[in-house]
Amino acid sequence: MNGVEASGYGPVDACDECSSCRKIDSSTHPDLLVIAPEKGEIRVDEIRGVEDTLSFKPYEGRRKVVIIDDAHTMNQSAANAFLKTLEEPPEESLLVLVTPHPDMLPETIRSRCSQITFTPLSPDLCEKVIRNVHGKDSKGSEDLPVPTMVRLCMGRPGLAISSDRVRERERCITLLEHMTGGDGEIWADREEMEQWLDMTCILLRDMALTKNCAGAS
Repeated sequence: MNGVEASGYGPVDACDECSSCRKIDSSTHPDLLVIAPEKGEIRVDEIRGVEDTLSFKPYEGRRKVVIIDDAHTMNQSAANAFLKTLEEPPEESLLVLVTPHPDMLPETIRSRCSQITFTPLSPDLCEKVIRNVHGKDSKGSEDLPVPTMVRLCMGRPGLAISSDRVRERERCITLLEHMTGGDGEIWADREEMEQWLDMTCILLRDMALTKNCAGAS
């Protein structure tokens, strides 16, 4: 939206090459604010920062854009503060709430948003995205465990790009061994707990598939 050049994929994608796109990639664009939870929660101070950002007109881009990642983690105070901004958004602004759990957002917020549902990408497309992103690095993608990354991201290549899913799997298995062995070590915080639960679902899926494939053979 705030890119200045056309992309090879038409108007729905960014070129990733112009100065505006490079600033967005490096989180230095003056008209983009990304809010993400800290220790599993978005607090009211972060939401007040949204109000400050939107109080100014766009400096370089066409709109002021605010992206709230894992929006369902806003605490009650943050949600109430954000509702005021959502009811009367400034002109030339765009508010994007990203969440895998829209049902956890207050109804007052959901009713004021247009919902767009994204479906998981196919394994082939996930691999293409991962190789394309890592291929821009100097080391390339030859040494990456791409097939494993594709399987662990469950159709969400952004997870494989932004985090080390292989290490998370190893951590999940270690914690599971501690729990079954009666060890007191558990999660460090809520975010780690959610990552563990997410990875446990993937491990259970793999176990089920392995057993079914073995039974079929």
